[in-house]
Amino acid sequence: MKQWLASPRLVDNLDSFDHLDLWMPGLVIEVKSKLQPLGPRWTMHRPDVPEADLFVLDELSFRKGMAGPSTPGFLLTYYVLEDRVTGRWFLARLDELAVAPKARLDRLGSSGGAKGKLLFNLSDFRQLANPAVDLRASIAGDTATRPWDGSGCLLLGSGTVPTV
Repeated sequence: MKQWLASPRLVDNLDSFDHLDLWMPGLVIEVKSKLQPLGPRWTMHRPDVPEADLFVLDELSFRKGMAGPSTPGFLLTYYVLEDRVTGRWFLARLDELAVAPKARLDRLGSSGGAKGKLLFNLSDFRQLANPAVDLRASIAGDTATRPWDGSGCLLLGSGTVPTV
């Protein structure tokens, strides 16, 4: 994943439990994986989604994304969703996850406490056919036109701005 982004300014938090996985100026990335097929205890909560397209995301990860990183500035938050069962990769911005149809349920953890889980349909997000290329291209496409970064006047239509 890190080599796909190929940025000397990439900060790796993959070993952290407190921070999202990867940070670079302007964006953060959280990487999540589906390691095995999901059984009936999961699929019964989203009968509208084929098992191959069902993805379980820990609610804590989602809440960390919603809280935002502790770095200042405008940031886009992405989730890279890897489906190791089918070999597919998907990209979802945090805002896309927030508005996507989902089911929420609690799973009892080993300590007896409830752990929130969110069930998504992977087909609701952008599939990365070639993740090494498509990840950078997708992020670049999202950030390609950033008129707020320019210092010049923004023209609407074909109008002109008088110089004073």
